[in-house]
Amino acid sequence: MAVSVPFIVAGLSYAVLWGTGISEFNPPSNELLTRNGVGSSLELILKTYPVIFLIGCFAALGEELGWRGFLIPKLYSTSLRHPLIASALIWGVWHFPLILWGGYASSSLPLVSTLLFTVIILASGVFVGWLRIQSGSVWVAMVYHAAHNLFLQTAFEVFNKPGPSSEFLGGESGVIPCVVYFLVLGTGWRLMKAFPAKTTNC
Repeated sequence: MAVSVPFIVAGLSYAVLWGTGISEFNPPSNELLTRNGVGSSLELILKTYPVIFLIGCFAALGEELGWRGFLIPKLYSTSLRHPLIASALIWGVWHFPLILWGGYASSSLPLVSTLLFTVIILASGVFVGWLRIQSGSVWVAMVYHAAHNLFLQTAFEVFNKPGPSSEFLGGESGVIPCVVYFLVLGTGWRLMKAFPAKTTNC
């Protein structure tokens, strides 16, 4: 699930974007393929995506040691009623300076990007927190984080030609991925209720 959920969310999101004409499916240009030393889109996926994923794992490890390795066990040791939601909100707030002033905004309106990012990180943060508790491992959270970044920031975007309104509807902090994330995780809510977070795995 650490890899499949981000893939499903990104796949469904871009299917909606391309199917409705909000964006266009646009294979990588020859210039991009040449720059990456490959001759086809398939070769680009097979040769570069695993490297991007491994680099993403290394980059995500620092965050996950803090958020899921340290913060979540601490929150579970308090009297908070919903520690996973609290951890997701704290994780989101930590990104605010990056979005507002650090160039991380996915649209031309950083405040709108911040709002949408908060929505999507609430959904993804609760889920990755649940994965960490269920597995008892920060490594699972690291894999999820890297997969989320790969599929929602790079893998499908390479094949995407944005339309006039896609900056607010597509991308990591778009309206459509936000809705899809909640639909996918809403469907999985029964699974999360059937297997509630085990605090002994903290």
